[in-house]
Amino acid sequence: MKNIAVIMDITDKSGGKLHMAISICNHLKKIKNYNFRFITTFENSKKILDKKLNINTLLFNKNTFSKRLFNKLKKIFHFLPFKFPFEKFLIKEKIDLIFFLDPSPLIQSFENIKNIYTIFDIEHRELKNLPEFDEKKNHNRDHDYNLAGKKSSKIIVGTKNLKNKISMIYKIDNSKILDLKFPPPITEIEEIDISKVEKNIYQTVKNSNYLFYPAQFWHHKNHIFIVESIYQLKKANKLDFKIVFTGHDKGNLKNIENLIQKKDLKNEFIIFDYVKDEELNYLYKNCIAVIVPTLVAPHTFPLYEAFYFKKPIIYNSIILDPEFKDNVIGLDIKNNNHLEEIIKKIKDKAYIKNLVEKNYDYFKKTFNQDNIIKQLSEIFKNII
Repeated sequence: MKNIAVIMDITDKSGGKLHMAISICNHLKKIKNYNFRFITTFENSKKILDKKLNINTLLFNKNTFSKRLFNKLKKIFHFLPFKFPFEKFLIKEKIDLIFFLDPSPLIQSFENIKNIYTIFDIEHRELKNLPEFDEKKNHNRDHDYNLAGKKSSKIIVGTKNLKNKISMIYKIDNSKILDLKFPPPITEIEEIDISKVEKNIYQTVKNSNYLFYPAQFWHHKNHIFIVESIYQLKKANKLDFKIVFTGHDKGNLKNIENLIQKKDLKNEFIIFDYVKDEELNYLYKNCIAVIVPTLVAPHTFPLYEAFYFKKPIIYNSIILDPEFKDNVIGLDIKNNNHLEEIIKKIKDKAYIKNLVEKNYDYFKKTFNQDNIIKQLSEIFKNII
């Protein structure tokens, strides 16, 4: 039986990336024709993955001093008579195929092993003014994507439009790139155990009408747009709901909190840290709508989660993949007054009922488990 290394080069605070990995692994576990070795590169991620997937993942700690030293030497002096530490690890595990579940720089650290690579987005090429997309990081990401185009047997992306862009920008044969979507893991929770929901979250849901934005506090998530828009609504006395944010701080939370205080909006915003799956599920089920003004991501888990929970979703129309233009309420992030118009749409019950039913049907059709497993099996079969 062929051995497939499923690589999750993801920290425990990676948010959507970690959820995506969990979703893919849950599908892979149902494929019996291969021996999957689920491998992560961070100890804290291993703890989460072991619990969520009910398996014992392998740990390849890429950040030890010796591994970083040997990596650096091998990259500079290719002729040195030793292999990359990652490659040695794969050979020891007798790996026939590598499946990267995220765009990992480990693509640089092996030779002559077939692999499948994953690319989420390419907005780093346009958002060069943000801290998380500095020149060095952008250069490294482009280097990895170019390398994946040469070394990988297949590249997985989420939409056809992204597939075409990546093919053009990185000069990759279009037939090598596959668009494949995976469902958010929280949509598998059938019933919520209220006892697992924190009291302050329970009270928020019970006592508030709210728009919901589940997103890490990166600059590119564009929380600032929501704060400015709510300020305009409050000034016009047209605000009858709150905003709930939830996610890990990635360096921008203090800026958002300071702006909220400056605008005298403390009563209009409720901010939670990263929440448990049951709590996330609960917050989705009880919100008015989901709002996503992100500057990155042509599609995201919150998009599909809104579809599943039959909630209208307000999404940055500039960045959204054209495939979904009729599934969302388009948001003009250059106009802080646009949210007022959108709220009027949300109050149109007939329009919203038609929209959410259509989106729920899309979710059920797209995320058919048997079809996803069949697609993955075909990919593996054609490569090894």
